[in-house]
Amino acid sequence: MIYADHNSTTACSARVTASMIPYLGERFGNPSSSHRLGKEAGAEVERARESVAALLNARPSEVIFTSGGTESCLQALFGAFLGKNTTDAACTAICTSAIEHVAVHHAVATLAKFNSLEHTRLPVNESGVVCLSALEDALKAGAGIVSIMYANNETGVISPMKEIAALCQQYSAFLHTDSVQALGKVPLSFADLGVDAMSVSGHKIGGPKGIGALIVREGSPWEPYVTGGGQESGRRGGTQAVALIAGFGEAARELSEKLQNGEIDRLRQIRDSFEKGLLECLSGVTVNGASAERLVNTSSVSISGVSAHDVLAELSEKEMYCSAGSACKSSSMSPSHVLSAMGLSLIECLGTIRVSFGSTNSLEDAGELLEAIREEVVALRKKQEKSLAALMKKTEGNQQ
Repeated sequence: MIYADHNSTTACSARVTASMIPYLGERFGNPSSSHRLGKEAGAEVERARESVAALLNARPSEVIFTSGGTESCLQALFGAFLGKNTTDAACTAICTSAIEHVAVHHAVATLAKFNSLEHTRLPVNESGVVCLSALEDALKAGAGIVSIMYANNETGVISPMKEIAALCQQYSAFLHTDSVQALGKVPLSFADLGVDAMSVSGHKIGGPKGIGALIVREGSPWEPYVTGGGQESGRRGGTQAVALIAGFGEAARELSEKLQNGEIDRLRQIRDSFEKGLLECLSGVTVNGASAERLVNTSSVSISGVSAHDVLAELSEKEMYCSAGSACKSSSMSPSHVLSAMGLSLIECLGTIRVSFGSTNSLEDAGELLEAIREEVVALRKKQEKSLAALMKKTEGNQQ
């Protein structure tokens, strides 16, 4: 099997799985309980919090555990709205980019619907980079909350976050960044980035599904949206999922070790080898966002003359796995809103494959995958040519 869909999800390592098992069994205590079992569970939650904070160069007190990236994004935006309306003048406008994950778009749509918020979607250029002049115009017009992803989940294109943060600080706007895809693929430092809030997810870095974190800068105008029994220092109610949190913490520690051992350079070498080989062996291939700074593991390639879903179906039969874009919409035949925003045509969108390498991949995997893609594309193009020739012959016969 060659799994090259790591932007969708990753497998738990043996270390991560082992770290969770005790908290599914004999160490089952509620971390809010004051007895020994509760204290053991609570200590593991705080150990994991410290590990996630260290990975992100954040303070442990800034880390709030959530159920995953989607909830983290929602909590960030709803909390920012509550905070803005509590500490500042009422927030009347919110700003995102046209290429945000659907989790952000849906959260903003709900906020706007029930609070009469104006919502601006910033355009991107043909490489998928957010237009900074459009952002400044939105800020001048009164946008009090901004949410822009650090790196796009489909193309891997990285946003100029420090410039974005500087603009938001200039106009006193709350800035959230969805960093779910960036974590582990670029050096991330929450302390230095200048954002107010950052969303991350466990299952993108070898942790379990169902756990993530929202990082909120101390002193930022943010108020908790999910209240309850005072867990997470009163910032996210509900009994903590200790086993999942333990797995997330172990995944963070394991990832830190890999990054120190050159994982980013290794992934870049694999991706570059794959793209170079694909461009050399096939005509009509375009690497989307190639002129922009991108995640080192991600290739979004548009291939003319084929449907991505047809190619992926054939690859799947060979136990080779990649995707047609975001896993949240991979079963849809509608064009990607990300690629459409970059100016790609409907045909180009439907012919786009996303390959995202990870810790389980090697240079040999990249070579085998590109050869399989080449074979399938050539076969599908020939089949299409035969179908077109038959159609033309039939048409000519009808005309006679």
